[in-house]
Amino acid sequence: MTKFSLALSLSLLASIAYGGDTARDTGATSLESATLVVYRSDADLRSRRLSFDVRLDQQNIGRVRRDNTLVVEFAPGSYILDTSLPGEDPITLDLQPGATYYVETGLRVRGDQLEITLQEVGEQVARTRADLPAGQI
Repeated sequence: MTKFSLALSLSLLASIAYGGDTARDTGATSLESATLVVYRSDADLRSRRLSFDVRLDQQNIGRVRRDNTLVVEFAPGSYILDTSLPGEDPITLDLQPGATYYVETGLRVRGDQLEITLQEVGEQVARTRADLPAGQI
């Protein structure tokens, strides 16, 4: 098996393990990159089928659905995180090398209005609310 097909196989396995979405390669090695984990915590049945794009500095990094988690690596730096849905103010993340950041998103339907929330949370909160297994992220 060539190095390329091995890398592709590992990438596909990681994509399946994390719910299907992968992101752009920033060229940073894992020691100098920061990891961003984005997940949904809403339980509203009316928003269950909705999905949305997550953007970092206006570039799409993946799509978040109800039961998946988006895991991406980026070079350290300051980034603005927002979504394709209107309503929530973007949040600024200051990514440090070797660190992992967790962002919880939620959708709520009120009448004919859709509300989205973005909030940076700690690892323990993310593992509890998103059912992230220990050691996997």
